[in-house]
Order: sequence, then C-alpha cells, then structure tokens
Amino acid sequence: QGGVLPPSIVLEIAEIVATTLTHLYEAVDDQDRPLHLVHRDLKPSNILLRADDTVVLTDFGLALERGQKQNARHGEGTLQYMPPEQRANAPAEPSMDVHAFGVFVRELVEAVGEVAPPAWSELSAACLRREPSARPHVAELRVAFAS
Repeated sequence: QGGVLPPSIVLEIAEIVATTLTHLYEAVDDQDRPLHLVHRDLKPSNILLRADDTVVLTDFGLALERGQKQNARHGEGTLQYMPPEQRANAPAEPSMDVHAFGVFVRELVEAVGEVAPPAWSELSAACLRREPSARPHVAELRVAFAS
C-alpha cells in the first residue's frame, strides 16, 4: 500500500528472511538427503509480504547447490546485491546470500531512518565483509533479529 513500514514490522520481516534462509540451507529431499541450496538472488523484490502478513521468499531461478559454479549463467543476478565472489564465478556458498541479506538490511536501515537500532547497521556491515569467511552465519543473523 506504499509508505514506510514501522520498525517492528521491518524487524519481523528480517527475522523471517533469516529463518527462511536457515531452512533453505537445511532442506532435504524426500529421502532425507541434504539439498545444500544457495538462493543467490536475495533482494527485496524476491521477498513478498502477503495480505495475511506471511513473508515468502521467491524466485529460485538462480539457486545452485552449494559448491556448484554458475557455468553458462555467469553474470546473472542483481549486481547491487551480489558479493564479489559471486561476480567472480566462485562456487555457490551461503555466505553469498548473507552478503545480499546485508545489503537488504542496510536498505531497511535507510528506509526506517534514525529510529533503526544501531545494531542493524553493525549487522549489515558484518554481512558485507569482503572475505566470505568473515561474514556471520545466517543462524547468527536469525538470533540477532529475534532478540
């Protein structure tokens, strides 16, 4: 309906997205084999808020199995949310989605303005670290937004 969402709703959406990513990384097939999926195109337009207030992560068109490379799809994705290693065609890792989540959180901070808790900016900065191994695990983000 337009306008800026209140910080409490923004916080809840961020927590749900982090929880959804955690579920994605832990997903198994019908024979309980891990799927090891990485979304690789996390951005606001792929995060839908339904009329019943449920949050849905969509568009798995660029998703890959962890460790898999982009191959013929090199360069696909949304540049402003894409970490350097994804641009360089590195194997898919959850840290790529964590980077995109950091951009998403930074945008939430900008949208909410001065009422955004300082911890949100700190979390965003941690997610945007250049070195993938220095970024927080998505489970840490879920806990941070839940508290």
